[in-house]
Amino acid sequence: MAAVANLMGPNAGQREIVDLRRVPVRDLEPLLADEVEEWRRELAWDFEPSAALVRRYAGSGSLGGAALVLDGQVAGYGYAVLEEPRGIIGDLYLRPQRRDPGAGAKLFRSLL
Repeated sequence: MAAVANLMGPNAGQREIVDLRRVPVRDLEPLLADEVEEWRRELAWDFEPSAALVRRYAGSGSLGGAALVLDGQVAGYGYAVLEEPRGIIGDLYLRPQRRDPGAGAKLFRSLL
């Protein structure tokens, strides 16, 4: 997680929104694993194909979005896709233990 912590600079220990294109895929992996498990448990849905697409596009630096970093770890992420003439929020996910209205709202606003 050192790479994400370095993105935060002097604000380490605070809630920080960073450009998703600056977050290494390896730092997203624990978050994506949590999301896959939660979709499976709560919705009986296999989110793994969607997570694989996130890994692919985030890994190439072409997925526009934001990550919520708390204490040097990715606690949430979201991405948006432009499909003329509209923009679509593709996903917004926060780890269950990091969910609070302020964190979710901050991440959501960053996507708008």
